[in-house]
Amino acid sequence: MPGYDAALHKVMQLAGELPEVGRAYPPLSPDQLAALSSTVRSRFGIALPAESGELLARCDGVSFNERMIHGSTDRTRLDSLQRPITVLQSIITVNEALRTDAGFEEALVLATDAFCHYGLNIADGRFVRWSLVTLEEEADFDHFDAMVQHVLEEAIESGKGLRG
Repeated sequence: MPGYDAALHKVMQLAGELPEVGRAYPPLSPDQLAALSSTVRSRFGIALPAESGELLARCDGVSFNERMIHGSTDRTRLDSLQRPITVLQSIITVNEALRTDAGFEEALVLATDAFCHYGLNIADGRFVRWSLVTLEEEADFDHFDAMVQHVLEEAIESGKGLRG
């Protein structure tokens, strides 16, 4: 069982209680995961980290109060005027945008919050946090589980004041 398991369950619970600010998506099937892995390899020249695949096999993305673990699909919801808004970008969309818009090719971004991207540093295999504004590296994590745990704990913390 991954180190982030309890935090993932808590965020999934919060998303169920507060669907206006969050959502956890159903897991990927093995075929869907293989298709995503193939797309990541062909578009970005790197393998999807096995640990990320394990997470996506449990939950295909989480969006909660501006904290996101990217999944296989862009997710939208309707705003109060019934216009679609993106609430979670896919791994493919967020990485293509960073490469196209910012020329940022040294990462495979797997999660995002209001201030940072989180993911794999392609050059050296470390799991890292980058500033959204400067794209400079701010911190690194011992392993994938620690990175995901950090993102999920921030989501839990951000949700404490949301329940009345």
